[in-house]
Amino acid sequence: MSQANVPATCALGLDAHMISAWRDGATTPAMAERIAAHFAGCRACQAHMAAFESVAEALRRQRLPGRPRPALWRAWWRPLRILHAPLWAGASAGAMAATLLVALLLVHRGIPCRLTGTLTS
Repeated sequence: MSQANVPATCALGLDAHMISAWRDGATTPAMAERIAAHFAGCRACQAHMAAFESVAEALRRQRLPGRPRPALWRAWWRPLRILHAPLWAGASAGAMAATLLVALLLVHRGIPCRLTGTLTS
């Protein structure tokens, strides 16, 4: 429903923002009671609520982007499963150990350094 179809006057002076706040439960309990008692007889407030409901329904019908369908996810993940194989886990652990060993040997022997001559532990 467009704004042109919404009656302009409300006996309580409520606007679309107040009706929206009431709909979302963001008003004080006293104000919520007052609007609820008023709502049944006010065409302007009912028109605002109908506009909000039509927008909410349109949003509910939208297909939002999210996680891919399970079949698509499996097709994409299948080639990458080899990266999680125990062989790769062992190889990466070995490479890390070898790198650490080389680094320790270089520090222990002293790495040439321009500022101080050598870098020692």
